Formats: sequence, C-alpha cells, structure tokens
Amino acid sequence: MQNNNLLRQPQILYMKSFLNHKTFVVSFFILAFLIPIYKYVTIKGQSLLLIERFFPMSGWIEIFILAIYGGFLFNQMIKQQTKFRTLAWSVFSIVFFAQLFLGILIDQRFLMTGKLHLPVPAIIIGGPVLRGEIGFMPILFLSTVLISGPAWCSQLCYFGAIDNFMAHGKRKNNIQLIWNLKFSFFVLFILAVIILRLLKVSNLMATILGIAFGLIGLIISFYFSSKKKTMMHCSYWCPINYLVNTFSFIYPIKIRINNSCDKCMVCTNHCKYLALTQKSIFKHKTTISCTLCGECLTSCHKSALEYRFFKYKGEKVRIFWIGLTVVIHVIFLTLARI
Repeated sequence: MQNNNLLRQPQILYMKSFLNHKTFVVSFFILAFLIPIYKYVTIKGQSLLLIERFFPMSGWIEIFILAIYGGFLFNQMIKQQTKFRTLAWSVFSIVFFAQLFLGILIDQRFLMTGKLHLPVPAIIIGGPVLRGEIGFMPILFLSTVLISGPAWCSQLCYFGAIDNFMAHGKRKNNIQLIWNLKFSFFVLFILAVIILRLLKVSNLMATILGIAFGLIGLIISFYFSSKKKTMMHCSYWCPINYLVNTFSFIYPIKIRINNSCDKCMVCTNHCKYLALTQKSIFKHKTTISCTLCGECLTSCHKSALEYRFFKYKGEKVRIFWIGLTVVIHVIFLTLARI
C-alpha cells in the first residue's frame, strides 16, 4: 500500500502543476481580452467596464479581480464541474438583472448605452430582423457561439439560468425531444417578426409583444420545466437555442460515448436538454441539442461519456473546454448588459 502511494505522488504533483499552469493561461487570456477593450473601446463616450463609469482609472482593478476570479472558477470547475458551472451561471444572471434594475431605478450608467432594451433572449435575433439593423448583443452572441458553440445555452444565457434553476432535480421519466416541434416554434417566431416589420408596427406594440413572449417563456420555466425536471423553455420555446443547436452540428468539440458504455440509460434522466436518447446512445453520441454542460459525465458509473476534439479525447479536452468557457463567462460578466 505504501509503495502504491509513493507511485501515485508524482502523478498527483504532475496534475497539480498542469492545472496551475492552465490556471495562469486562463487568467492571462482574460487579461488579454479585457485590457484592449478597456483601453480602446467605448460606447457613446463611456467605458464598457462598469466600475470605470463611476470611478475613473478603477478599470484596472476590476480587470485584475476578474482575472483572479476566472482562475479560481477554472480550478473549482475542474473539481466539481456541475456545481460551479451552475453557480457561475447563476452569478452571471443575478449580476445581469441587477444591473438592469439599477439602470432603470437609480442610474443609467448601469445600462450599456443608457437606452432600455427588453432582456428577452429572443430579442437578440428578433430585434435585428424587426429593425433591419444589428446591435451590440447580436454581435456578442454570434462571437460567443463561434468560439464556444453551445456553451451559450448552458452557461451564458441570463434566461437559461432561470430555466436551469426551475428544472433542478432528477427526471423520473425518459422524455425525448420532438425536433419538428422545436423547428416549428422557431419558424413561427421568425415569420411573426417579419410580419410585424411589414406591418410597420409601433415601438410600443413591438415592446408589448416582446414582453408577452418573455412572460410566456417564464410561465413555461416555472410550470413545465419545474414539473418535467427538463429545461422546456430552452429546449422548445427559445429561438436562440434552436440556432445554437443547429450550429453545434459543425462545432468541433463534442461529448461522445466510448465502448465502456453498458447501455444502462441512467444518463438519459440526467440530461436537461434531452440530448441523450436510447437511439443516440446506441450510436455512441449525443444529439445536436447537447450543450456540452457535462452534467451527464457524473451520472455514468462506467465513465463512458467524454469530451472529444477531433482526434483528442478525455480529461485534457474537458479541461480545455472548461478553460475556454470560463474565459467567455468572465468576458460576459464584464460586458453583457442591456
């Protein structure tokens, strides 16, 4: 037993050294993104960094605190991915909505441009279609999806965090995603926005309809997601999720099932996005509704589920994925405001 412990010590030390190195890299990339933004990018003459708007030159302090936070979160997610992914996602959603309410009630500097926009994810694509122009949030969304693929729907969406909270718990019955229904909701949403544009509806009417769409989404989350223990709002109602799922078809990082799988199907009841079905498991893969959240990995007693990136697979790909999403999370925490 003592000899076995001695043999394991170099492996443990190597892993600690590896993670410390990766932690530095994560913090470095956060700094590399935020410093140029702080120095060279403004919107209507104001810094994109919130604290800088109230206390000049304090942006440096904010950036370095965020870099430290990113390194800490990376280390914790390596150890407990599900717990700290959910925690970080909730923190982002709370900060996002807190800034919105503070911007409405106290000071417009808490808002991105000083103008109020609806905090409904569907507006990210509905707004540009209706107005015929693209704003900050669509650019941020598209950039994020290109870099981190489906991470938007499992770590970055401010509405998704609410749906995730309501869907908390283990599902008792195996539910499968009806893709035709999901596609139909998306097409109807886009057609409705195009019709509103052709009818030249007023801003007031468009706002009322946008609020109604968001409230229906909340009802779906609070009732159906809570009852089914599945993210029904994200899986069916949200058009953004459909776009993300479609793009994930070509996104190179995947979760796949290796040959150690014994087809017990336990993982199907842990996936809140309905990405694991009996059919997909027999094909050793997830469906395109997978958001790479990693929650299924801890449910598998055979460790049959793993991250893959082209020919690479296993723990190093998982660590790479976590590092990538942590960097995006911190940038969103800094910049994503209404």
